[in-house]
Amino acid sequence: MKPTRTGKPMRKWVRVGVRAIRQESKSGKAFQLIYENGRIGWIPKSVVADAADYERGGRDLTLSIQGWFAAKERIEEDGPRDREPGEEG
Repeated sequence: MKPTRTGKPMRKWVRVGVRAIRQESKSGKAFQLIYENGRIGWIPKSVVADAADYERGGRDLTLSIQGWFAAKERIEEDGPRDREPGEEG
């Protein structure tokens, strides 16, 4: 795995706690999220696993997003990650 700025290896996917999906972009290619820590930010749907399963108004979610994007935007992971999105438990 490629290391991040902190020297820790970058994960392919990270889990992120989201209070709500506030809105979708006019183009439909991004979500505006309210993260668990209260931060508000836009995220492209292309970096969200199973983005078609989510919509505006969704609440109390955990999204899996691509690790490189989380590192770039300094989005903190919400808990340990045992499996990749779509893997059976």
